[in-house]
Amino acid sequence: MAFDRDTVRSDAEFKLEIQSLYDGHVQHLNATTLAQWQYSSAYFNGDSVEIRFKGDKASEPSVVGAIADAPSSVSTICGPTDDRTSSSAARAARYLGSGGCSGWMIRDANHCFLTAGHCGRNAQGSGTMQFNVPLSHPNGSMINPPPEDQYAVDPASVIFDNSGVGRDWMYLGTFPNSNTGLTAWEAQQDAYALTTEVPEIGTYVQKYGYGTTSPRNQYSQSQQFHGLPDAYAGSGGNPNAARYTIDTTGGDSGSAVESQEGLAFAVHTHGGCMPDGSGSNAGTLLLNEDLQAALANPQGICASKK
Repeated sequence: MAFDRDTVRSDAEFKLEIQSLYDGHVQHLNATTLAQWQYSSAYFNGDSVEIRFKGDKASEPSVVGAIADAPSSVSTICGPTDDRTSSSAARAARYLGSGGCSGWMIRDANHCFLTAGHCGRNAQGSGTMQFNVPLSHPNGSMINPPPEDQYAVDPASVIFDNSGVGRDWMYLGTFPNSNTGLTAWEAQQDAYALTTEVPEIGTYVQKYGYGTTSPRNQYSQSQQFHGLPDAYAGSGGNPNAARYTIDTTGGDSGSAVESQEGLAFAVHTHGGCMPDGSGSNAGTLLLNEDLQAALANPQGICASKK
């Protein structure tokens, strides 16, 4: 749901409630949190919502439309079978920017996020991180978690590159939840540790992500896990790239590539695996100098003082 920002005074005192008529989930917004959400709402399930406004009618925001996102089409399965399994890692999020992707909370000063640069942002220059994502409908269409588990991206925090394999990353932060007032870290209490140490070829790699399934089913774009003991395949001659043979599909882009549980060394971004078992998928190593510079110089809410 999108609102006309020109109809909202920053000093206005009002309460806005948006409720899904499908499952009853409600988001509470005021002038401050509506601005943090870039004058849009959390994602709701179903095809209709009820909007309730409390305050001076002169400050009531005008609805200008609805926004929907579709999954990314990047990445592939390694070999003839999809070996991912349903999972529930609290530090891994579904990121909805310009499409359906994955994101992950990191252990920096303000517990901000990493994802892929090509995952982009929405029409407002923002995006949404979703946690505790439920299974999808049987046909694979997404079911959104309650607004209490959705966090708006601060556009001022976003730093990114989208220049291909090895140079595809995005660093960003989210505002506290508009319903609970909690940050994502306060609610989830889990985040990834980062390393610039690159695994040896032929060693273990794993990933939690929100990829699609083929055919689409209830696991599509819900969280799924895959790890293999001999999955790391080197850099392919690109010093900023990581290659590996764990299964990924569209929607897994932006997920953390781990050398062990909770320790990330790359951001997953590109496909390359083939059904016959040849090829490898690829990501951006965290040792990328531009990414390291971004982490050392956070912006927006990622740089805020606690």
